[in-house]
Amino acid sequence: MFVVEKQTMTCSFKPMKSDITGAYTGKIETFGVTLGAVEKGHLVWGVVAKTNDAPAVGALAGKYVGASADAAFGPGLGANVLVGGSNQAFALQPISVEGEIGVNIAAGVTELTLTAGP
Repeated sequence: MFVVEKQTMTCSFKPMKSDITGAYTGKIETFGVTLGAVEKGHLVWGVVAKTNDAPAVGALAGKYVGASADAAFGPGLGANVLVGGSNQAFALQPISVEGEIGVNIAAGVTELTLTAGP
């Protein structure tokens, strides 16, 4: 079944080379095939930038797009690399998933929009 899944999120980002933490709100949408359902969870993403300098506050804001594949039978596993942000300068890679519980198989295109905020 082809579906569009939408979820909202709150995020914080602390660069390794800075003591300043940036706050973001986000909306993630997956367009594709899905079977089943999962409960809300906690994601930790690795951020890779085109530069070694610490990004400015709010620099991660923007639209990210990538292909996705997920499977959840109890605790979930998946692969999503999303590229985007200001000047397409960032790649986001999930490195930890906590609390994603359910039975679900999904594949498609994922779009994440981050907005800098409180």
